[in-house]
Amino acid sequence: MNVPQGQLRRAVESRKQFLIQKLLHHGFMMQEQRLLQEFTLSELEREWNSMQAQDNVSL
Repeated sequence: MNVPQGQLRRAVESRKQFLIQKLLHHGFMMQEQRLLQEFTLSELEREWNSMQAQDNVSL
């Protein structure tokens, strides 16, 4: 698959913003004063999956 790098970057940033909004909406508590914007996409997905498992929340 040959995807232009700018397009991939936009897709990652879009997914990150989507997950940040979901986490904040469902009451995510900050860890060690770290901003959600500093999390990697993998970290955000891990937090969201953890929250879903705890609260049975869906997208």
